[in-house]
Amino acid sequence: MKRHPLLIHQRRFQSWRWPALTITAGFAVLWWFAPQWAGVETLILTRYFLLAAAGLALALSLFAIFAPAWCYVQCRPKFLQLTVPFFSIAIAYSRIRNVRPVNFTAGELRGMRRNLVEPFVGRTAVAVDLKGYPLAERWLRFWLGGAMFLPDRSTGLQIVTEDWMALSRDLDAHRAEARTRLAR
Repeated sequence: MKRHPLLIHQRRFQSWRWPALTITAGFAVLWWFAPQWAGVETLILTRYFLLAAAGLALALSLFAIFAPAWCYVQCRPKFLQLTVPFFSIAIAYSRIRNVRPVNFTAGELRGMRRNLVEPFVGRTAVAVDLKGYPLAERWLRFWLGGAMFLPDRSTGLQIVTEDWMALSRDLDAHRAEARTRLAR
C-alpha cells in the first residue's frame, strides 16, 4: 500500500524548521550569557526559564523535521486514510461518490495561509466528492486545514500529491475491490 504525501501539509511543517532552529539558538545564547546580564537574585530562575524555553524550541524543531513524513494519504483495503500529525481519519469507500482530477485552487484563504498554498495553485489535484463527511466539517477543517476542502463548498476534499494519477488509480482500484466485496 503506497503512501502518497500531502504536499501542502509537508510544506507547512518544513516552513517551521528554520524559525524554530533560530529560536532554539537564540534561547541557548541567552542562557549562556545570562550570568553576565541577569541579576544575582534572579540568575537561577532566569537560567532555568531560558533552558526550558530552549528545550521547547528544540522539541518544536525536531517535530518540524519529522512531521512531513507523517503527512500522507493511503488507500487501505476498506477505507481511504488521511494522516497528519496528531490526527488520522478513515473515509469508507462507500462514502466516496466520485474521484476526479481538478486544478487546485486556494478558495477563500487569505494571508499566510494563502502564501502557504500559492505554489500549488493551478496544479492538478485529486478531488474526492463525498456523500458526507465522517466527522463534523469544522473539526476536519481544524485538523486538515481549509485548503483541502473543495472551493465551491461542495462536500469533498481536494488532495495535492506528487503523483495525482497514481493516487487516482489507487483510489479507483480500491473502490472497485470494495464494491465487489460488498456485492458478495
